[in-house]
Amino acid sequence: MEKIIATVLGIVIVLGLISYAILGQAAGIRDLGDNAKLEQKKISLMIKDANIVTGGTVLDYVNQGGSGLNIYIYQSNNTTEIQPANVIESAIFKMRKTYNPSGEVTAITFTQVDLD
Repeated sequence: MEKIIATVLGIVIVLGLISYAILGQAAGIRDLGDNAKLEQKKISLMIKDANIVTGGTVLDYVNQGGSGLNIYIYQSNNTTEIQPANVIESAIFKMRKTYNPSGEVTAITFTQVDLD
């Protein structure tokens, strides 16, 4: 009788350890799936609209800003300005260019896209 109880307890403990390991992996997989869904949404937006760019592109324009372009970066509410140091490269922005009468670009406004 004692051997049966010991065997059952051993099986319960082993199954508990296995399920604990599997639950941790399942949570990691779920987080990975959520991240993939967000990245897929970003790519879909960029394919649908050529004026949607990443934060990396925004920073590239900022770094080239010495060419006489005025660069403006706003949060999604379109009123709060973002400093270039606070731009996240993986964020998504809507780009709007302003032209002078001779057709040259004078300013570029980037507005962060809210992905929620």
